[in-house]
Amino acid sequence: MPELAITSTFALAEKDPNTVQGHFSKPQDDGQKQKASKKGEKGNTKPPAGKKSSSSKNEDAKKTASNDKPPSAADLGDVQLEGESDDSVPIYDTCDDIRKKLNEHIAKPGVTQAGFARDLSELIQSQKIQADGIRRFLKLKGPRAGGHNPVFYAAYVYFEKLRLKNGKKKSAKREKLEEAWEEKGGFPREGSHNMHLICPAGTHPTIDYLGKLQRKGTPTYGPIGTKRPRKP
Repeated sequence: MPELAITSTFALAEKDPNTVQGHFSKPQDDGQKQKASKKGEKGNTKPPAGKKSSSSKNEDAKKTASNDKPPSAADLGDVQLEGESDDSVPIYDTCDDIRKKLNEHIAKPGVTQAGFARDLSELIQSQKIQADGIRRFLKLKGPRAGGHNPVFYAAYVYFEKLRLKNGKKKSAKREKLEEAWEEKGGFPREGSHNMHLICPAGTHPTIDYLGKLQRKGTPTYGPIGTKRPRKP
């Protein structure tokens, strides 16, 4: 008996050429895409290469300001001047010179009039310097105007100690002031606000750039008791 071939037929599903087989995530809608982009923007806080963040810039600015701030009176304590213990340091600057140095000093970063007044108070034994005293001194004008103000003396001591600490040489004007005032113990600290002078007729007093009194004009002399003729 011949063998019979057994065949089976199976219905094979036809593949759809437009269907891609595999595991894929569900496509995102427009709202989900916007949320994802916003998250990426928030997470990327690192500044571009070569650029500093605002916080690092602020820190650098603070470091620069602290480095540029002038030394305090305590920082100059290792420099001692003759006469400093009893407020008798000879001065070789005019009042206008000290005013110029004060204005330049106060304009520096980190310096205020109140803070500098505290520094000056540490350099004078007899009085305490106030910020208002600095303001009054700065308003005056003239080589000897304000010499009576304690700010004049204390500020000179500060700037002289600073000059020596920095190793700066004396200026040409400073050397002339020493020649003019060394024999009298330094520049006068009385000021010119209450100065009274008697001058011969035909003359008038002036104060030169070194603070020295000068007489200008030609004196007119005549016998005692005679009257000068009136001008027509």
